[in-house]
Amino acid sequence: MSKDSFHQQMADKLWQSAKETVSVEAFSDAYPEMTLEDSRKIQQINIDRRIAEGHKIIGKKVGATNKVMQEMLNLHEPVMGYLLSDIIKTQRDFIVCESQINPFIECEVGFVMAEALRGPNVQPYDVLRCVTGAVPTIEVPDMRLHGNVKMLDALADNVYNGYLVVGDTMADVRGLNFGNIPLTLYKNGEAICFSGSSAAMGNPIYVVAWLANKLYEYGEYIEKGDIIITGSLNPAFYIEPGDVFLADFGPLGRVQASFV
Repeated sequence: MSKDSFHQQMADKLWQSAKETVSVEAFSDAYPEMTLEDSRKIQQINIDRRIAEGHKIIGKKVGATNKVMQEMLNLHEPVMGYLLSDIIKTQRDFIVCESQINPFIECEVGFVMAEALRGPNVQPYDVLRCVTGAVPTIEVPDMRLHGNVKMLDALADNVYNGYLVVGDTMADVRGLNFGNIPLTLYKNGEAICFSGSSAAMGNPIYVVAWLANKLYEYGEYIEKGDIIITGSLNPAFYIEPGDVFLADFGPLGRVQASFV
């Protein structure tokens, strides 16, 4: 099988998985010669499909920035993906559980970029200079893969990107300690998790710097207007119809995700 055929075949499997809401087996074990570049090409095929449907890239995401999520997803380092306009939800929206296969909750600090940020050698102060504000977010990833899932599989599937609920508040980043933003997660009114922003690589500002430098390796950059989400601050909590999750990020505000 040629490389191009392999990329298309794997992209087709993931595309059908999302459309039919049926998971497929991770494929990296069956193709031990698979590389990081293969994963990125598979990822891009399906991103291009969504763009062809009229959606736009509006930002980027970094996944597995805390040890708990790395262990759950069988990863050993962060991975990056892309956010498209078709995934964005507001707090007024209800997310239909049946539209996903095995969704779960990730509370993440988000940043909105006032300026483009290009690697290499991006430092935390560069991030603060280029950010217009921070927003509370809840990502609702979907496990479209089962079996021995590895980083290559996760990257090919755009890091399990599902929906993204963005809060209605934006905080000024000046004067905030992003290494110590508290998180309390409530499920149906009951507090189920207490965490903080240090779970994302010690500080979500570091995550954005990491992303800018990683993108440089691929000839890309963080663009003006991008929203960047920086990785889950909590272990995965799976979802049932009727659930309401509320994430309180202290000085960043609150965001709620409701499911039917």
